[in-house]
Amino acid sequence: MFAGHDTTASTLSWVFYELARRPEVQQKLRQEIREMKKQVSERGDLDLSVADVDSMKYLSAIIKVISYIDAAIMYSYDIRKHCGSILLYLLFNGSPRKTM
Repeated sequence: MFAGHDTTASTLSWVFYELARRPEVQQKLRQEIREMKKQVSERGDLDLSVADVDSMKYLSAIIKVISYIDAAIMYSYDIRKHCGSILLYLLFNGSPRKTM
């Protein structure tokens, strides 16, 4: 019954942490959300559907990268420190930074 809650909470925590550290990424994600909400509104719906969320490519990429990094944390601090910076650089096209 509780399976998945801890991993979901952990992943979301890292997503929010990384978004807080990267306002440019946060802004790009907000723009994608605004565009999706506009599409939903134009078709007469009030809420986003699962299909709408699934079609949000930038959101999906952020969650995938953070999920990878989060999984790496469980096994090695060094993987998080080095590989995480490289993955975030590739995804967000920012400067590689130490993430811890």
